[in-house]
Amino acid sequence: MTKQEEIREGLRAKLFELGVTNKGFVIRQILEYLHSQGVVLKVDRELPFPMCTVRMNDPRYQDGAMIHAQKLMLEAGYVAVEPLIKPESSNK
Repeated sequence: MTKQEEIREGLRAKLFELGVTNKGFVIRQILEYLHSQGVVLKVDRELPFPMCTVRMNDPRYQDGAMIHAQKLMLEAGYVAVEPLIKPESSNK
């Protein structure tokens, strides 16, 4: 189950507890509003391999430099995100 599906099911359960009718419509409205406000899901993902223009066989630019670049990305606040509502084309 994707994170988006988990959120949808959680909303459905909460609306059921509250006695809300027409849950599907209400869920769509809530998710569309959150999506329109730029809400995204933070996801755990490995950092991308830093791309550099140096020659990869140059021993001065081995793993230490790459790990340092990834550390700088984390310190700068790099995070991976997914949209709250996936585009229709990716649901097929």
